[in-house]
Amino acid sequence: MVVERSSAKEVRLVGLADWLVDGYVTLRDAIMIGVAANRRRTVRGTIGSLVLLLLLHAGALGLLIMDVGGGAVGVASLATLVQALLGLSVFGRQDDDETSLDRTATELSRLIEFRTTLGLPFPQPAPDERDHLGTGRTGPARIEFRGVGFGYPGTDSRVLEDLELIIEPGECVAIVGPNGAGKSTLLGLLCGLWSPDAGTVRIDGRDPTADPAARARIAPIFQQFLRLPLSAADNLTAGHRWLPGTDWSRAAERAGADTVLAELPRGPETVLSAEFSGGTNLSGGQWQRIALARALTAIEAGAGLLALDEPTAALDVRAEAALFESVLDQRGRSTTLLITHRLSSVRHADRIVVLGTPPGASGARVIEAGSHEELLRSGGSYARMFELQAARFRGEVR
Repeated sequence: MVVERSSAKEVRLVGLADWLVDGYVTLRDAIMIGVAANRRRTVRGTIGSLVLLLLLHAGALGLLIMDVGGGAVGVASLATLVQALLGLSVFGRQDDDETSLDRTATELSRLIEFRTTLGLPFPQPAPDERDHLGTGRTGPARIEFRGVGFGYPGTDSRVLEDLELIIEPGECVAIVGPNGAGKSTLLGLLCGLWSPDAGTVRIDGRDPTADPAARARIAPIFQQFLRLPLSAADNLTAGHRWLPGTDWSRAAERAGADTVLAELPRGPETVLSAEFSGGTNLSGGQWQRIALARALTAIEAGAGLLALDEPTAALDVRAEAALFESVLDQRGRSTTLLITHRLSSVRHADRIVVLGTPPGASGARVIEAGSHEELLRSGGSYARMFELQAARFRGEVR
């Protein structure tokens, strides 16, 4: 999970790497108790084999010495035979070393490939920040994009150019626009996954790229959100290390995940993967509820921005409506940023922001903003997109 591309965003943003590694170490230590017992039994057998091998070597050497004394074998032949006997004793150890090197090389190759894919330099030792991830404040967050420009490394094209956007605390803002308009890129910049080429991004006046406390203010639900093959409780509280003992029960109830937990064989202790004994698989809608509950648990822990990036792409209309109803219920508890291409889901947002690339511009920026009713009356890009989707829903466009 720590190095897989599908989970990289949340692992980095929420700070799950240390938590996952600590859990792995705990489980490994428990397993190694049994492994150590097996190894002790193996060592006893190995010692017996070694004693037998030494006796055989001693016997063979004794016979060789007798032959040398009798003139049957020369000194040069004796040296060659002794060297051959000693060489046989290292074959078993050499096989173990080769196996260990092969495993290490395989894992190292995966790590190098992963970092190369992301274009990241190899890390240098850094101080442990686990005791310094306090959010610094609570309540809804204030978001600022001022003159932001960005293009992905290795490309000449601009995704965003001169983007200006301010989201006030407690506001529910939807970001819409055509494919390639930079909607998900905007969220990536906000999460500190990339640094803007121009302008500034701020969360409560802090730079999310450089400030862990700013990133801790974000409770994200990405399109490919984290699905841990751990217990439901671990999935609900993953990454909330700045507030030990976080209570997820209220968040689960508001997200509708309490009904999901009630149906599980062992409740919140059920492992959410059928690959494990007693585990179970969830449907797409049930996983969405778990992901929303995890984000709302982060809000309880001090995060101030609920950010959703195409969270309902795999859901049907009813499941989508239920999810957004839960999201809209968070008004007043947090600032909400909703990125989607389904315009029927955003009509009740406080403000709808349309991204697009004006003629002559090299990157996207805000081209329209307002309420659903205001944008429909203006007859601009939003009105055209909304009418097109509505016509498709009514079956007027095939």
